[in-house]
Amino acid sequence: MDMVLRAHILPLTNVAFNKSGSSFITGSYDRTCKVWDTASGEELHTLEGHHNAVYAIQFNNPYGTLIATGSMDTTAKLWDIQSVEEALTLSGHAAEIISLSFNTTGDRLITGSFDHTVSVWEIPSGRRIHTLIGHRGEISSAQINWDCSLIATASMDTSCKVQYMQNLCLGITNIRHILAPDLYVQCFGCWLLWDSLNGKCVATLTGHEDEVLDVTFDTTRQLVATASADVRDPQLDQPHITHLNVGISGIQTSRSPCIWPPLDFRFGSLSALVWGGTARVYSASSRKCLAKLEGHEGEISKICINAQGNRILTASSDKTSRLWDPHTGECLQVLKGHTDEIFSCAFNYEGNTIITGSKDNTCRIWR
Repeated sequence: MDMVLRAHILPLTNVAFNKSGSSFITGSYDRTCKVWDTASGEELHTLEGHHNAVYAIQFNNPYGTLIATGSMDTTAKLWDIQSVEEALTLSGHAAEIISLSFNTTGDRLITGSFDHTVSVWEIPSGRRIHTLIGHRGEISSAQINWDCSLIATASMDTSCKVQYMQNLCLGITNIRHILAPDLYVQCFGCWLLWDSLNGKCVATLTGHEDEVLDVTFDTTRQLVATASADVRDPQLDQPHITHLNVGISGIQTSRSPCIWPPLDFRFGSLSALVWGGTARVYSASSRKCLAKLEGHEGEISKICINAQGNRILTASSDKTSRLWDPHTGECLQVLKGHTDEIFSCAFNYEGNTIITGSKDNTCRIWR
């Protein structure tokens, strides 16, 4: 461990790097977002203005000129890095915003809310372009692909959707942007993938038996990780996939975080499942278990894959984070030091620096 930062007066909700890794941001229940220098650990700025917990945060990578924050006060805000001032407030959701994401060109921002919808905003005007409706429950996660043509959503109504952006018709509460032209999202039991060009549902992926809480996609397009509230051991049955317009494969899981292969087989060979404190890595083609990731003594709350696709990072309620080789299942390192549950973790782009955020009100930098 390199540094311990007494970051906030209340528990942290999220952490995120800028593209270069020179700075990172933290969100907290104390209603603020803080900007930090990665090398020195110095607090550079405190972004204040929200009236409730700041739950979703992101830089407009690769540019790093704006920070977006989503709050339980139902608004999202854009902050100018140079002036450290609020540039824009995005209002319109009827409930908490728990996820947001920029597209790679930075001219679109997506916000997901507990009001069962996702909004697509034009940047820098702040005009709401689309509202996606259709889910019957809160959306726990969603992703948009690099060219904003596909959106995948997951909901607590036990469904996931995938659609083309031009015919938006769904609700979302947690959105993540990925540097790949294919997406996935978690939900209460399944995933949906949407093609944003024509609004058609490309695929519905089922398997989880409870709400899906987190999702991540590696930039090599070889792994997608999901985390669910379900706890039963996974059963390796054929995945339930409907509306299949493109090649998708996945291993059905029950009640557990899991890793799915990407939309296009050509770039993916591994799948993994996680339940409780354990993960398994599988061959997407043979369904054979290649490696087991065992060691956590509590539920896994967060899964991250580095940009190179050769490391998996897990955060757990057992107060530790673990670094894994996804191909061998070897636990390369146990990151100990937090005194309470770890809610969030992140790699920098190079994969040589890790940040963890905890309920103990601190974040830690690991190199």
